[in-house]
Amino acid sequence: MPEMHPDPDAAVGLAEAHLEPAAPSSVEAALTDAGLADRITLTNLRHAPRDTQGAPLLDGVRFQSSHPSTPVPEAFDAVLAVPTVTRDRTVRF
Repeated sequence: MPEMHPDPDAAVGLAEAHLEPAAPSSVEAALTDAGLADRITLTNLRHAPRDTQGAPLLDGVRFQSSHPSTPVPEAFDAVLAVPTVTRDRTVRF
């Protein structure tokens, strides 16, 4: 996927990053476990499940090629997941 690091040798001027597998307890892992990893999804997080102590079960979401840890339902109302990004070769950079 395109990363936000400049790369003058890349076609679009940004470096490409290899994506590691989804981190456990992440939104991406939950979508994979639900069989939805290959679909565009909109996940409403307003009533996301919590553990017995009340902590969110989802504790991370991918941002480009990184996996910051955060209580996802407390940080976001929803997450739009896009499984694939491709470059539009008609757009010139």
